[in-house]
Amino acid sequence: MSNDYFNHTNRAAPQTLVRSKFFNDVMDLVVTGFGRLFGLEDFYTARTDYAIDSGAADAYVLTYARGKPPAAYLDGMQVRFRPGATNTGASTVNVHGLGAVAVTRANGDALSAGDLVVGQSVVLEYDGTRFKLLNRGEVGPTGTVSAAGDGSVSAPGFAYALDPDTGFYRAGSGEQRVAADGADQFVMIRPSQSEAEAGADNFRPMTSLRVYEQQTARIASLAEAQAGTAAAKILSPQRVQQWFDFHHASDAEAAAGTASEKWMSPARVAGVLSHQRIATQEITSAVSAVEFTTGLDDAFDSYMLLIDRLVKSGSAFLQLRTGNGAFDSGASDYDWYNAQGNGATSSDPAASEINLTRTSVVSTAIHTGVLHISRARDASTHTYITGQMENSIGNQTVYAVAGVRVANAVIDRVQVLVSAGTLDSGRVTLIGVRI
Repeated sequence: MSNDYFNHTNRAAPQTLVRSKFFNDVMDLVVTGFGRLFGLEDFYTARTDYAIDSGAADAYVLTYARGKPPAAYLDGMQVRFRPGATNTGASTVNVHGLGAVAVTRANGDALSAGDLVVGQSVVLEYDGTRFKLLNRGEVGPTGTVSAAGDGSVSAPGFAYALDPDTGFYRAGSGEQRVAADGADQFVMIRPSQSEAEAGADNFRPMTSLRVYEQQTARIASLAEAQAGTAAAKILSPQRVQQWFDFHHASDAEAAAGTASEKWMSPARVAGVLSHQRIATQEITSAVSAVEFTTGLDDAFDSYMLLIDRLVKSGSAFLQLRTGNGAFDSGASDYDWYNAQGNGATSSDPAASEINLTRTSVVSTAIHTGVLHISRARDASTHTYITGQMENSIGNQTVYAVAGVRVANAVIDRVQVLVSAGTLDSGRVTLIGVRI
């Protein structure tokens, strides 16, 4: 009788006595055979295929802890062990002296660094050619993570450098992360930025940072937005504003007429025109004066006043005043001269206002004219008022008007008024002039 557990070929003859030594030898063989069987403890702890590693990283040497080892590698046989060292790349295993055999991942790929982790249980299955790793985890090395003075950290089998922009520690190709938050230190596999941007690797989760990086990669850069390239990308609100700013002509470009590929806003268009209407006042009911107190600023060098079909309530002079901060009220603020088409003239070298008509004109007169207020923004010289007025009372009378504000000042307001009564109808427009 012979098998893996009991071997006895010297059988006693039937109906014969045997010596005690023969009997004891047989019993010793029986005991040895039972010793080769797995005990209850082995079944309870699943140690029937457990082996002890005595090799080194990438070259593991295994010896079965209990039972009789196989005589050769068998298709489908499994072995469990705890590596004595973490692998650094492709690895082999030699089980009970049967010869070194390659260890691969379940899909046949060679092992990568960290697939076999020191102290962690590993299950291998032989497929007739190699041992395949059945329980490759997604969790990296465990142990104490220690920090160095330069901000880097190290863990068993890995070294990480601190990324100050994200607060993560990066390892290797940048696909692994370790969070250093006190005692809860761990390593998790995350997709790389290139994988996230390409939408590759559907089985690895993305952190909020990786989602942000993915979305950021899909936003056109400023150069792409300005050039109109990268059609597959989107424009953020900030990028849209930057695009408009880039294609919007500056004041200098608008004034010079350059940058023909750029556009101009209404304000920019108005900014390059020599004349710009500041305000128009329609008189629909009796008023004592028409006043312009806003819009007279350094955007203009001088002003034009357009008086259109102005009618007053009684016989009176049509007049004009300016001012800085307030309308002039002095008795001798102006020096003016007025000449009628028939040669008649009138003047006043020290007046409180400028008369736009030579004489007091009756209420039925309709006044129309154009006045130019020059050097209004130059505080170093006088402000001059020149122009032409016309009134109609059955026939037309034309006046040439010339006046000067005696005191130098920057003019920020203009007033049209009458010496008595009110202005009842008509329209007055103030235009800013750039030189």
